[in-house]
Amino acid sequence: AVQVLDEAGQPASAWYLADILDVSLGGFCLLITEDQPMPLSQLLRMRLDVRPHPSFGVDVMQAELRWFVRAGFVVTLGVGFVKPLETLPPLLPCRRSTKRQITA
Repeated sequence: AVQVLDEAGQPASAWYLADILDVSLGGFCLLITEDQPMPLSQLLRMRLDVRPHPSFGVDVMQAELRWFVRAGFVVTLGVGFVKPLETLPPLLPCRRSTKRQITA
């Protein structure tokens, strides 16, 4: 999940559910289907809820939006981690079948 942060690092949006398309030591390529418009602009600060992937060793990661592409109701995001990963975590291939509650 992705949440936009304001200048002070406080939540400035709801959580948006995202699918990981690609992962590297420096960031993610994410896919979001927009049920509600996500406020996007270059160099946006955000946080990522990675609890479904315990191999990251953390629950939430700080990140910055590097680029985005809107195509209808789908948005692809290039997200850079504030602190690059030391090793690539193993990710299990899966798709969300239901929305989960996000509380953080």
